[in-house]
Amino acid sequence: MKQGGSRIAWPCSTAESCRRFGRPDELAAELWDGLEAEVDLGAPIDERTLAAVASIEGVMHATELPHGLHLRVHDRDALAVVVATLVAREVPVYSAVPRVPTLEDVYFAIEERFS
Repeated sequence: MKQGGSRIAWPCSTAESCRRFGRPDELAAELWDGLEAEVDLGAPIDERTLAAVASIEGVMHATELPHGLHLRVHDRDALAVVVATLVAREVPVYSAVPRVPTLEDVYFAIEERFS
């Protein structure tokens, strides 16, 4: 990529020519490890359950939120194991939402690295 001032000047003029740099998910994989996710439990998670979730293979990071937890997992399969673990512990799970980086996330991360 070429840098032009504080903005990135993309070295392509069409979507087709830009594809050689990779799809947004491929670029995101080069920028960040794993996948962020939020799990809505309807209440804060207790410390023992949080520790159990953090110890699951594939969970890179787990933090408490007022309504559940925020995770960074290796992949969607690890998120499924988290949900199964919570359900097995009789913790209600209202939603588990992976946050796949958007093209905008990728763009701003790349721009930040160039500034």
